[in-house]
Amino acid sequence: TDAGTDAGSTTDAGTDAGSATDAGMDASVADAGTDAGPAGCACGTTEYCDYAMPNACGGPGTCRPRPGICTGLFDPQCGCDGMTYSNECAAHAAGVDVASAGMCDCRTTGCTTGQSCMLCRGTGGPVYVCLPGGTAC
Repeated sequence: TDAGTDAGSTTDAGTDAGSATDAGMDASVADAGTDAGPAGCACGTTEYCDYAMPNACGGPGTCRPRPGICTGLFDPQCGCDGMTYSNECAAHAAGVDVASAGMCDCRTTGCTTGQSCMLCRGTGGPVYVCLPGGTAC
């Protein structure tokens, strides 16, 4: 235990470069809105995480204010939460970044254990759906 500047104590209260536990002024992990934590950003309730990589959910990103008003434009976007939003603004207003353009399907949301994401014929054209293993469309 010490109260000064050191290079590797177990417990201290000073400025150091490698302690296991300290209450000093080390290089901080806090930043101005960017976080590379396990879930991406740690944004507030009035923000959404704008991930650094387009169409990628997770990893580093920047907290941005949620929009208050969005247009009625219908341009479906799949959110990082696996929900389909009417447009990009609507996703951001809900606190979610966009994973991909278009409606969400099992290609972005995945399937439960024992199921596979398969391309099948739907009433409006081809659709991806989760089917139990060994089952065909």
